[in-house]
Amino acid sequence: MPGIILFITAMPINGLNVNYSTVDRILQNIHHPNEYEIYYSGQDTGKNDDFLIQAVENRWTITIFHRKKQNESFIYLGKADSQKIIKNRNSVKGEKSHPRERLQLHFIINHALNIKIPRLPHIQGSGKYKKDVFAYLNLPLNICHMNGFYKID
Repeated sequence: MPGIILFITAMPINGLNVNYSTVDRILQNIHHPNEYEIYYSGQDTGKNDDFLIQAVENRWTITIFHRKKQNESFIYLGKADSQKIIKNRNSVKGEKSHPRERLQLHFIINHALNIKIPRLPHIQGSGKYKKDVFAYLNLPLNICHMNGFYKID
């Protein structure tokens, strides 16, 4: 079955009754610290949103990696136990959009793994942290690293 790898750069937040659905955000459940909610917005132009929609509608495996800031290794958060579309894109596909107009997805991970991906010193240059993830998953390193998500077969 195909799947999607999501990359999110955002600080996990412990908060109650806060709507972060218009930006990429990771919320840690304060009552169950191993449970996370992830809000993920579609692309600026919506160019590849169809892959995300197809993944959610067909219950593909969604594997989520996050980091707190750029220039930092990713952490393997886990696979989504729950996934849904909370808002479809409401601007013209192919044109830049405001974050409130983008596709909005919601994921829940009930048992987060929080595994820090090791930094591989032989992998350098642009996209090195995503390439570390590709190596960790035994995927080819020549995948375009400019996207926030990747379809895998």
